[in-house]
Amino acid sequence: MVKKASKMFTAMACFCLLATSLFPALNASAACGMSEEETAIVTAKLEEYGYSNDDIQKILSNSGGLRTTTVNGAFYYSIMANNATFSSASSSTFFNMINVSYIGYTSGEGATSNSISVSTNGPSYNNLTYMLIQQSYSAGSTTTVTGSLCNFKFRHQTGNISGSFLFSSSNNLINGQIIYPGDVNQDGSFDSNDLLPFIYVLNGNYSSVTPAGLVAADVNGDGAITDVDGNLLSRYLQGDSTVVFW
Repeated sequence: MVKKASKMFTAMACFCLLATSLFPALNASAACGMSEEETAIVTAKLEEYGYSNDDIQKILSNSGGLRTTTVNGAFYYSIMANNATFSSASSSTFFNMINVSYIGYTSGEGATSNSISVSTNGPSYNNLTYMLIQQSYSAGSTTTVTGSLCNFKFRHQTGNISGSFLFSSSNNLINGQIIYPGDVNQDGSFDSNDLLPFIYVLNGNYSSVTPAGLVAADVNGDGAITDVDGNLLSRYLQGDSTVVFW
């Protein structure tokens, strides 16, 4: 009986090894919580980008391994409307400029008409220099908006930016929000679980993500969601340390 059990165990072990080598993507799907169908969608896109089977395995297996929420210090400060009704509105943002660089901005998907004033030499308070951003939003007629009105791009040299923003708005349903590019599913981390919702957005299925997730899908901050963003996501998940978001 011992010999038979040993042979059976050996056969089962060989089968498991064979299955692992033949179906790397399906094994990775179990790690990142995707179904076989979802894994197939992501795998097809990665193959389209030209990744090898080994690289696809690395990318799909990267579930929860990247707890950092920013790449090269890139982050958005987005002005978000949460079902806000207005014909005109305005907001002001003060930002502590210590260890932070202002890169520029893109219009949000919920924007109507923006008037934006940016001063990187803002007021000083308690020996800190603040950048001042002032915006006004005009819809022409009363409208209800959900989504980003404007997305300001920054890069910081430290990991802690809490308490850096002071925000005020004429409409209490318009708020400022820090959003990290790449965190498409908005779970607070950047990993392989962001790939599937990114692909959905790329294919025009915007309902699969939150308004903040839609902002995060624009990984390079050029105002559009394209395969360029998908390649940046994939390269970083593969382990490419040279990736820069903006």
